Amino acid sequence: MRRRGMWRCFAALCALVVAGCDDTEVVTADGGHGHDAASQEDADTGSDGSASMDSSVPWDGTSPTPATTGWEHTGVTLEAYSGPATITADNTVIDGKDITKCLVINAKNVTIKRSRIKCASDYGILQNNGATGLLVEDTEITSTVTGSVNTMVDRAVQLNGGGANLQGLYIHDTIRGVWLASNTTVEDSYIADNFVPEDACGGGCPHTTAIVSFGTAHHVVIRHNTLKAVPVATAALALEGDFGSAEDGVSDDYLIDGNLLATAGGFAFYADGSNLTFINNKFSTEYEENGGIYGHTLAWGTPSYGVDPGELVWDNNTWYDPGGDKDGEIVPEP
Repeated sequence: MRRRGMWRCFAALCALVVAGCDDTEVVTADGGHGHDAASQEDADTGSDGSASMDSSVPWDGTSPTPATTGWEHTGVTLEAYSGPATITADNTVIDGKDITKCLVINAKNVTIKRSRIKCASDYGILQNNGATGLLVEDTEITSTVTGSVNTMVDRAVQLNGGGANLQGLYIHDTIRGVWLASNTTVEDSYIADNFVPEDACGGGCPHTTAIVSFGTAHHVVIRHNTLKAVPVATAALALEGDFGSAEDGVSDDYLIDGNLLATAGGFAFYADGSNLTFINNKFSTEYEENGGIYGHTLAWGTPSYGVDPGELVWDNNTWYDPGGDKDGEIVPEP
């Protein structure tokens, strides 16, 4: 038996007290850039001493890495951001900026691209209700310093307004990754290398995920991402039913396609949702040989509150077990 990690989940979430964000003058810019390819040599090394992909597990050659996400691969030279922490002007564009404050989005059609957000708060980016049309592209989101809740980001991106498009993000050294809202796409991103400081665990450590919905996010695409959650992890990708109901349903209408999932938590994928299409994904054995402590998937076809699971599609999902016996094998539908 091969067991690559022995992390275990604790029982409760804790309340985090973190630094806030201040306001200054708005800055906008133009420009854009696509996603570049990178070599394995590049993929194993982060920048500025940041966390990098674990080189003990060979790269699969296709999944996003620190070198193919974020701002650095675009070739942009970052300039200091002097704009506000709270964005209130519709159609604001923030491009090529080194941002040292966490951002609150209260406007429509805001674009953040080719930038780095390095701050400390309950969120790196908070999208509030009504702030639809948010695009975050080729951007790194990380904590000011790891080691304390007072210097860290808890949720890298918290979406409350929905209608968001997250492309090519490099999220690392935060406690948790992306909190979903409806009508969202998360694509071509590396959301991994999370960190839970000891002082976050006074009343029970926060359970970590790379991407999570609590039952109220619908019409979501999660495509071609590297999703990892290790310390005190729940799952790499968690569709949970906490805020759903028999009347309003649970997470509904998801396309989950071509992702690499790795966790030391209970399961790699919590599937408490309806009308789910889960195709072409890879379950990594990097931390647990069965994808998670108890297996790879929980609650497939059995959503909370007796909700009808609707149409479920499970196809061409495989094990990622480099050098192991089951590498490339089909993972059967649970």
